Amino acid sequence: RDVERSRGLGDVYKRQALVGYRGRLGHCHIASAQNSRLVPQPWDGQDYLPFFRALAAMGYEGRLSLEGDTRGGLPQIRSSLAYLRQLTGQAAQ
Repeated sequence: RDVERSRGLGDVYKRQALVGYRGRLGHCHIASAQNSRLVPQPWDGQDYLPFFRALAAMGYEGRLSLEGDTRGGLPQIRSSLAYLRQLTGQAAQ
């Protein structure tokens, strides 16, 4: 019974499949699997749009954590957030 009420974690770094988790996903993480777990950047060569489309298709409105290397500091984080907002908009279309 508790398992039925539990919430899952979606993680693009681990490439966890999101199919079947509608209404059961409580939190998501995102990092680049190809670039030493950098926070996502438009130039990092990884296609994040399918992940965002899957979240949009599920009606996910929860949190998304940046998980990864932030050695580039605030400029890198700001760039990543702008990119993720762009992907969110594209996924919603």
